[in-house]
Amino acid sequence: MLGRSQRPAARCVAACLWAAWALPAQPAKPQFQLTQGPFRPGGILEIYGRHLGPEPPCGQPLPWGPYPAEACGVRVTVGGISGILQFVSARLIRLFLPANLADGAAPVQVCVHHLCSEPVMARFASRAVVLQLQEPAYVHMPLWIAVDMPAPYRVVYPCHTDPWEFHGRGTGGLYDVDDYKIELRHKGTLLAEAPRPTIPAAAIDKSGCMSGFGFEDTPPFRLPLHLAYRIATPGDYEIRLTGSHGPDVLIQSAWTKIAIKPRPRAAHDAWLRAMAQKARSAGPRDPRPSALLSDVVPSLLAWPDEKALRILLPVYSYWLGRRRLLNGDIYVAGFLRNSLTAFGKLGEARFSPTNPPATPRTRPSHRAASHPTVQAP
Repeated sequence: MLGRSQRPAARCVAACLWAAWALPAQPAKPQFQLTQGPFRPGGILEIYGRHLGPEPPCGQPLPWGPYPAEACGVRVTVGGISGILQFVSARLIRLFLPANLADGAAPVQVCVHHLCSEPVMARFASRAVVLQLQEPAYVHMPLWIAVDMPAPYRVVYPCHTDPWEFHGRGTGGLYDVDDYKIELRHKGTLLAEAPRPTIPAAAIDKSGCMSGFGFEDTPPFRLPLHLAYRIATPGDYEIRLTGSHGPDVLIQSAWTKIAIKPRPRAAHDAWLRAMAQKARSAGPRDPRPSALLSDVVPSLLAWPDEKALRILLPVYSYWLGRRRLLNGDIYVAGFLRNSLTAFGKLGEARFSPTNPPATPRTRPSHRAASHPTVQAP
């Protein structure tokens, strides 16, 4: 029990606590992170985070156009230049980037009234696509091209079940890339693409990109140059990547110089051992065979001989010998079945497709599929 001298102090403490509780909550500084760039000047940027707008919302609708540089007390600057707001909420801001941004890094900052976030650095590239040949690069061996491009564009390999097809992955919008084409020239002369193995149209599923395996969301994004061109002569070359939507070119890289070296025998043998180890590590029964689809199989198609086929035999035996495939397994088996055509008669001698597997026209369903019978090596 409190004495008389303690009661005024207790009443003061209670009054102070009540006043603190009754005060309105202080607004918090905006916080956000950006997805992987680079981003295209003049393009759309989406910012996800916390406290990006007034809470509760101000209820002020944004005009249909022209869009404002500030709405509900929210403004976004990129490199010190105001962006044009398209959508504003406490957790999402969508804006048009300034078209006159210089290539390189610049800070992005969100301000809500007088509170501003910490600047977040982002990369911007007006050229849209930057290519880099992954080392080492030898003739008759895999030649992977790392592709860096601004959002929302990106390449996904593999996309469909055709290993020789390069495709974009988007949301079905008018500005999605339908097709990516790699051009190659040597001493100023454009080179012809290598002939592709014949794959029946019914064996290629184009209902959408394969997903759920992990490779489609993990940078760096890359394309297999060795599946588009057979480079047998060492030397200096130039490559260019073009992304198109129907007849319209949406993005294009500059011509990029690459150097292809002669293939040392030791390097080839070491590469085969590494591929064999990767194939064993991935395992034919891997529930998420991302390494098989995005690395092991397309890499070994650079030189599809007896040694490469021997490495893939356990993979082919398991996937192409299964009688019942569910969900994404259908696409894995389809990709592997189509990749087997690269080995020609050598592959036919090992696998006898007496019952060609059916390819679904829609998304995979829980139904049985007929597959080639595996013969003993």
